[in-house]
Amino acid sequence: MNEQYGTETKIKVAWGDMDAMGHVNNVTFIKYLENARVEYLEKVQLINEDRITKIGPILLQITCRYFKPTVYPDNINIKSNVTKVGNTSIVMQHEAFSEKLGKVASGESVVVLYDPLKNEKCTIPEEFKLAIAKIEGK
Repeated sequence: MNEQYGTETKIKVAWGDMDAMGHVNNVTFIKYLENARVEYLEKVQLINEDRITKIGPILLQITCRYFKPTVYPDNINIKSNVTKVGNTSIVMQHEAFSEKLGKVASGESVVVLYDPLKNEKCTIPEEFKLAIAKIEGK
């Protein structure tokens, strides 16, 4: 990932985020990445309030690799970039940094632009590609 990030999402680790092993649960980390992804997509105005009739992003795939167990109390900073813009999809890279431990996880999200009225994926409009390029400094 480059020095510039599209978004940086701050997350405070809650006591309830931990599992029986005493560290942040893997499902919770996926939720953290979801928060980062949504924040980025809101920044480029790809998410709108009318999710019933307007095109918008849907998650096709998400992966997460864990490097260090994270525990309460802590704060996580997730840095996100779009690494690829295709015809109908966007690939996002996420890196999660703990204030205490440094890099604790990384992940990738693949998002498809979806038309709910046609029930099918659709082409990403040029305006969104330009907004992403601007955020990414390209």
